[in-house]
Amino acid sequence: MNLLMQEARQEGVEVVLGEYIPTARNALVADLYGRLEFVRIEGDAGGVAWYSADPGRYAAGKCLVEVRRGAS
Repeated sequence: MNLLMQEARQEGVEVVLGEYIPTARNALVADLYGRLEFVRIEGDAGGVAWYSADPGRYAAGKCLVEVRRGAS
C-alpha cells in the first residue's frame, strides 16, 4: 500500500478507492482498509463495502516487503 500511495501521489491522484467483498477467503482481511486508514464511504446489505483514501494524507506504515528495480 505504501508503494501504491506513493505512486498515486506522484501521478496527482486525489482519491484511491477500495472495495471489500465478503467471502470466506476475504474474512481474514475484513478490517484491512480501516487499519490502513481508509474511510468507509458506502456499503450494501450483502456486506460489500467501499472505502476511500487521500494519497496526499496517507501515512506510510511499517513495510516488510522491499521493491527493487533492475537487476540485483
